[in-house]
Amino acid sequence: MIGAAATQRAPGARASVWCAWVTPVIVFVAAVALRHGVPGHGLHAHWLAVAVICVAVGHLSWPARCPGGLLAWPLLMAGTALAVMPAAIGASQADLAVVAALALGVALLGGVLDGFAALLVALRVSPGAACASGLALFAVAAAAPLWLGPWAELSGGADLVIAVSPLSYLAALAQYDYLRGQWFYVHSPLGSLRFDYPDPAAGSAACVVLAAACRVLARCVGARTASAARDARDA
Repeated sequence: MIGAAATQRAPGARASVWCAWVTPVIVFVAAVALRHGVPGHGLHAHWLAVAVICVAVGHLSWPARCPGGLLAWPLLMAGTALAVMPAAIGASQADLAVVAALALGVALLGGVLDGFAALLVALRVSPGAACASGLALFAVAAAAPLWLGPWAELSGGADLVIAVSPLSYLAALAQYDYLRGQWFYVHSPLGSLRFDYPDPAAGSAACVVLAAACRVLARCVGARTASAARDARDA
């Protein structure tokens, strides 16, 4: 029976190992292409872009590692960001503290998305759909300055809209004012308003709370589902 269980786990384990090797390579190639293909931006803008790529690409492999550990993949993605940013884009010794803070942000956001996907799986959503939902949530929240920008301009809620976006959290860690970059300044009214980026420490604490809440809810839902299944069998 142990052998059969190991055989059943083997495909998922092989997929997880494969993703663990391939994902950093994909991020590295994307970072190099970004650095040479979009040369008109500074290092901090490129670091921010790599951090977003790390979060997105890491979460895309979530179905393959669904049975895995709680912290293994977010930590791997943080290590990927920490290694790729200086190697593919460049960083001086003075910049390494910023890169390390951004890598921590990647891990924390990865933990939030993993927890959200785990909660959906506990609610009997397929791992693939849970992964897609998490990635969609990340994209919609990151684009909040675009689709909520007009409301923020009229209501004066710029700080709230900016705080909703995980891109703002990563930008604060990267020390880059992305909303006053050329593209966002043209497509969002927020760049012309007065606003403050969220405090990185508060953003990190919020990520920890959200990830923990999702995991606790997923465990509670899973336990209730298992109990209901046992009761149905006993009946």
